[in-house]
Amino acid sequence: LVPIKPIANLHGHSIEQFKIHGGISIPQINNGDYTRIKEGFCAIETFATTGAGHVDERGECSHFMLNTEQNANRIYSAKNEAVLDLIKREMGTLPFSPRHVDFYMERSLASIKLL
Repeated sequence: LVPIKPIANLHGHSIEQFKIHGGISIPQINNGDYTRIKEGFCAIETFATTGAGHVDERGECSHFMLNTEQNANRIYSAKNEAVLDLIKREMGTLPFSPRHVDFYMERSLASIKLL
């Protein structure tokens, strides 16, 4: 029998219109907060592991999301600007992988990482 435990540093979240990760974080483990969410939608994401019980961020990022609160001051080329316009038009604020963008415009990963 292999023990399975929740991954403590991955949380569920509230969902807002065109913003998949809303402002409310919902932990998988008991943190002593018994606040009830009374309205709206939530993603209760249960991530389990037989390992250490936490995720270390390392390696290449596989998914991206447009940060609407960040200044777009790193657009140095027409290609980067075209990629940003495409992301805004086709993905909006929803998460996406570089393959989604490559469907419309090839070789976009370098531009995505700069945005």
